Amino acid sequence: MMERDRLVIWTAAQQKIPVAIVLAGGYAQNVEDTITIHANTAAVARDVLIR
Repeated sequence: MMERDRLVIWTAAQQKIPVAIVLAGGYAQNVEDTITIHANTAAVARDVLIR
């Protein structure tokens, strides 16, 4: 999922397309896994957008 997020956010940034990130329900049975997924999305957005 992290690489997908990176590709989508990077592509949008290159095309100057605004991105809104909305975190919804869980994707994993283990809540810590869901937290990691959401945190990774935020980290990827930060990394791509501060370049």
